[in-house]
Amino acid sequence: MKFYSELTEEMYDTIEALQAAEKISLKAEKEEDINEIFDLVKEASELEKKILKKMADYDQKYGFGSVATDLLKKAGVDNKKFTFSFSPTPSSINRNRTTVEKDSFNDLLKDFLDK
Repeated sequence: MKFYSELTEEMYDTIEALQAAEKISLKAEKEEDINEIFDLVKEASELEKKILKKMADYDQKYGFGSVATDLLKKAGVDNKKFTFSFSPTPSSINRNRTTVEKDSFNDLLKDFLDK
């Protein structure tokens, strides 16, 4: 009796051979899937770096908070409901960071882009 694997689309002499082949096939498929996800994460990270650089350049050129204000306008959000503030800190991580009261700017932008 032969056993057919829908996963590998091949015939096997024993059920054990079929199970072993499917296990190997599933492992390879899993590895392929995680590699695809990892590549997308790397791509998104690089894109985020480019976006943040462009946003920082925009604020440098047009004034602090310009990018947030103009993106909210572009998204059709009434930015009068939000207050942008800047508080310098010694930490380079927090430098030039825009904060928005009520809702975060990133959440608003994400909601707009998900439409």
